[in-house]
Amino acid sequence: MVIDSKSLLQLQTIKRIGICALLLFMILAIIRLETGKIPWEIVFIPMILFLLLIPAMAHGILANSFFQMQEYAKFITLFAVYNFVITFVVFFTLLALRLEKIIDASWISVFVPIWYGLTIYLGYSCYIIPGMVDKSIGMYRQAIMLILWFVALLLTSIFTVCYLETSFPTQPCIVLSPVIILGFINLIAWVIPVIKMKRNPNAPKFNPVGIEILWISTVIPTIMITLLKIMVSDTIPSFVPFLPALKVAIITFVQQEKLYASTKKEGYQYIS
Repeated sequence: MVIDSKSLLQLQTIKRIGICALLLFMILAIIRLETGKIPWEIVFIPMILFLLLIPAMAHGILANSFFQMQEYAKFITLFAVYNFVITFVVFFTLLALRLEKIIDASWISVFVPIWYGLTIYLGYSCYIIPGMVDKSIGMYRQAIMLILWFVALLLTSIFTVCYLETSFPTQPCIVLSPVIILGFINLIAWVIPVIKMKRNPNAPKFNPVGIEILWISTVIPTIMITLLKIMVSDTIPSFVPFLPALKVAIITFVQQEKLYASTKKEGYQYIS
């Protein structure tokens, strides 16, 4: 699919800003956890600023001709984008204020934006899933994972609020169990098609560098290290749980820059 250089630059700009914002956020969070000298409001600023840029970028990208979408589809997509941005901006703001004890709101109030965002996520998933399971598309595995992510995130958020408000569940491992279980499901969903593809050259092609491998290589190690720090040994430095995400972010940044350079040179990009 042919993409003009302006559109290609817009896509790459989003990736650059997003990765840089994530890296800066993690660095500030590490400093805060290690020294306590930076307020949480400052820690979340990079992510909030990046989120505020997303709607304008979404409008610019969807306006380009290579997105062959009907107007109602663009409207629904932009509706979801705006709501996700509002969700996370409000959540990060409330979370920072609550952690700094500037406000004394209940944790239920802090997590209300997340539950609203999950409702939007479920609605948007229901909108795109029928197209994903179409025989000509064949994205059955991805469609199932969308629903499983919703269930895992919803249960984890509810368990987190219950743990913070009532201390039940009694252990952090129970709080994070839905995400951990989903991680192993991701691992199985990733391994099976990879093995089939290697054993049978005629098997359906599978991109091993997908959302599953990001979850496996980032979310699960981060959770496991965090649980070890909380439940086993508090001597683990605060920066250690961030190492998997830092590593993946840096590798992703380098790979995306290489892909952008080669794509710009060739003058086209394949969009799956």
